[in-house]
Amino acid sequence: MNSNAKALSGLSYLSIFFLPFFLPIIIFFGSKDVETKRHAKRAFISHLLTIVLSVFSVVIMLFTFLNILDNTLSLTLIIFMFISFILCIIVTAAIFIWNIVQAVKVIR
Repeated sequence: MNSNAKALSGLSYLSIFFLPFFLPIIIFFGSKDVETKRHAKRAFISHLLTIVLSVFSVVIMLFTFLNILDNTLSLTLIIFMFISFILCIIVTAAIFIWNIVQAVKVIR
């Protein structure tokens, strides 16, 4: 892999900080290098996973808060909300770390 392909591959992983989801797509369709396309696809999937987890967490929180307004909130729902929120934070942090590690590996 040449230095430009390495830079684009690393940039697709690091784009989680500034243009997640969009930059890997641009790199995937704009690059001719097969290895760069593979890294852009992997970065896109990891960025998409963080977006899906965030939406899932927001939906659970909204559902819980709507139940609070109706006074039909149960302790089980509160526990489920906190567990899902904490799991979402842990998985999202792991994905961020994985993206940074992959970018460093590719750039080396």
